[in-house]
Amino acid sequence: GNHAEAGLLHVEAFNSFVATLGDDHPDTLTAAGNLAHALHSQGDLDEAARIHGESSPRRRKVLGAAHPDTMRSEFNFASTLQAQGSHREAARMHRENLNLQIQLLGVDHPDTVRTSSALTRALYDLHQEEGGLDGDSALSPQHFRSTLQEVDLFGALRNQAQQGGMC
Repeated sequence: GNHAEAGLLHVEAFNSFVATLGDDHPDTLTAAGNLAHALHSQGDLDEAARIHGESSPRRRKVLGAAHPDTMRSEFNFASTLQAQGSHREAARMHRENLNLQIQLLGVDHPDTVRTSSALTRALYDLHQEEGGLDGDSALSPQHFRSTLQEVDLFGALRNQAQQGGMC
């Protein structure tokens, strides 16, 4: 009921923005993100990923990679890919987003913390997909732990900042 109706409203809004403002207007890009989110929530991950995939490059071009809306959109796109089972691509996107967020927002920003957590989950899922801790895997347990330690660079940066080593 409500999800289907909300989805239809998002489609109508998106189509209206495209018709009146064009594909690259920030409001159209926001409407595309809202539609993709609604589709993800309804379980239509393929269509959500398609819309994210089309709107993400335009958002980077229009707003820039460092814009908060772009970073949030990239997070949502990676999360959709993660839900689809595209763990490697999701991890790559979360890692890129995390590096940018640490640089621009700092290690304690809620978006940075959320992306760090999502990256850890994507890496865990990737590891499980490739054989788990007990199986033969292209991603060995040592490599997995090493990768998680890399993610924990986030924690190390926080500690350094708290000790006065960073502004």
